[in-house]
Amino acid sequence: MYNLTAINTTNIVTFIQGENTVLLGGMLGIILLFGLAIIMFMMFFRAIGTTGKAMTATAFVTFILSILLRTLQLIDDTTIYVTLFVLAAAVAITWNS
Repeated sequence: MYNLTAINTTNIVTFIQGENTVLLGGMLGIILLFGLAIIMFMMFFRAIGTTGKAMTATAFVTFILSILLRTLQLIDDTTIYVTLFVLAAAVAITWNS
């Protein structure tokens, strides 16, 4: 059983950071990014109709979200680099098609 009263918080940001550390072992930001990326890809694919453009749009929005999650200290720098690499790969694939 988790002792959630041991997390001393004064605002919502420190509460989320504490929950990220105690309950999920630092995986909250990655789970959020992955889940939102799947939802956004389905949404963009339905709206745009092509896989490459939907992947590029999803990678761009995911990269912006990863920057916001990094400012909240929910993800580390490696995750931003991975999303940047995915964005570059998606742009390269879309550019050549």
